[in-house]
Amino acid sequence: MNTCKVSVIIATYNTADYLEECLDSIFAQTLSDIEVVMIDDGSTDNTEAIIRKYKEKHGNLVTRYQENRGAGNARNYGISIARGEYMIFMDPDDKYPNEDCLEKMYQTAKEYNAMICGGNVLTNDHGIIKDRYHAGDGVISGVKNQIVHVKDYFYLYSHQRYLLETRFVKSNQILYANYQRYEDQVFTIKALGVAGWFYELDYPVFEHRINHKELNMDYDMFLDVLKGFRDTINLICDYDMQLMFEKNYVTFIKMYMSKISQYVFHGNEEFNQVLEDINGLVKHSSWYDEKYLVTYESIINHMKNRRMEKEKLERILECGRPLIIYGAGSNTRKLMSIYEFRIKNVIGIAISGERGDLFEIKGVKVRNIKDYTPYKAEAIVLITPGIRLKDEIIEKLIGLHFVDYEWIDMELFDT
Repeated sequence: MNTCKVSVIIATYNTADYLEECLDSIFAQTLSDIEVVMIDDGSTDNTEAIIRKYKEKHGNLVTRYQENRGAGNARNYGISIARGEYMIFMDPDDKYPNEDCLEKMYQTAKEYNAMICGGNVLTNDHGIIKDRYHAGDGVISGVKNQIVHVKDYFYLYSHQRYLLETRFVKSNQILYANYQRYEDQVFTIKALGVAGWFYELDYPVFEHRINHKELNMDYDMFLDVLKGFRDTINLICDYDMQLMFEKNYVTFIKMYMSKISQYVFHGNEEFNQVLEDINGLVKHSSWYDEKYLVTYESIINHMKNRRMEKEKLERILECGRPLIIYGAGSNTRKLMSIYEFRIKNVIGIAISGERGDLFEIKGVKVRNIKDYTPYKAEAIVLITPGIRLKDEIIEKLIGLHFVDYEWIDMELFDT
């Protein structure tokens, strides 16, 4: 029997630095009659003390403690004890951007009798708020504030943006995969696949904090990523979500091809079996195409391209000319992490926006590209964003009369 309107489920592990801001955003929500279900997954920092403090103030904070078993396992524990009519998931380093996020989602779900209601996602990058997902971005027709049929939908990420009917989740045994990474996509795809449709609300309901913590993914973690991807593709095939497959499969493989090539020749049977499983799913799907297969030929070609890209970057770094790095996202952070002790003569980091002076990356100021025009004749500009933005950035550099620039395909580099 439901005892409240919404259960907000939080799996937390050593995120005490952000937990209070997260909880404040939840308890400030205008929707009355909610519960906050917090599963502490073996934290060793100050998390428990913060939980005790909030529990003294809020009788609707439900807490459980367990040994560290991963976010997926902790969220599944939260699902099992949730008593809300609906449930939603929050990460402890993130927050709700507005006080009426839950109210908007709950009222919309009730009005349209929706088992799932999804909203917009924001990102917080050192205080700079940006859009991550807007209603309609994941739908070919671009519809918003409407019902979306799953077969017309292709956005795979941000599971926290969905409010889900609790009875629907529990009766269909929709759970997170028990992996270190890529566990949430399994949950998202099964929920969408079983429901068949959801309501796409054009309102920001979740703010994701970008921490930029350096993450060197070891073998075990990457194997979990690959398993999560395999299980996700399996569900996508089961629910005949062709558009979801076509928009995400190649992107994933390209993103992780360097990691695949790093381990595929090690002779690890489990790793190679997961790759074989993925290829098998593709071959037996109704939209089979050889371009989707991960073959030794494609891996060898990737390794060749990676070697050529590294040689190009080495030549640039060794030339001794002033450098401007264009882009302040994960690719630039990857570049500066890999070549931290070799990058010399860096004048600064450039972006297209006007708020770059609010932060630094590894001690290097981020400014608008126009601020670097005095160096347009002597500096080399290293362009790090992905290929989708490459031509747009080059066009901007040409318009500002920069002489030398090179795009670096950072997807070919390992961290």
